[in-house]
Amino acid sequence: MEASLRKLRLVQFLMLGSIGLYVLISERYGPAPRASQPIFLYLMAGLAGACGVGALVVRYVIVKRQEAILIGAPENKAALRRWESAYVLVYALCEAVAVYGMVLRFTGFSFAPAVVLYMAGFLLMLFLGPQAPAAG
Repeated sequence: MEASLRKLRLVQFLMLGSIGLYVLISERYGPAPRASQPIFLYLMAGLAGACGVGALVVRYVIVKRQEAILIGAPENKAALRRWESAYVLVYALCEAVAVYGMVLRFTGFSFAPAVVLYMAGFLLMLFLGPQAPAAG
């Protein structure tokens, strides 16, 4: 279990760092802000919201279900793999939120709406990090 936790924390750390790279890349290579269609902003915000909700659902349904199995049978390798996979899915959904921020910057939006999505993805990933299964 400890090896799995270390591996997941490493993945989390690397993906958090990649969000910082998205900010740097989009600010360095993104186009100058220009007038853009607000409907696209709403679409990206809606997709980001759906990914955020999806991350929460995966975390509180699939991860918790596997944690319950691991509490009763810590040697269950299949449950451990599903638990790890669910966390990677949570991270991918959080990362997608930040990617939508980068998409906004590259389509001509200013930094202000993009930073909201960067921060949302970063904070979601930070707070939905791996925890060892605990009874209770």
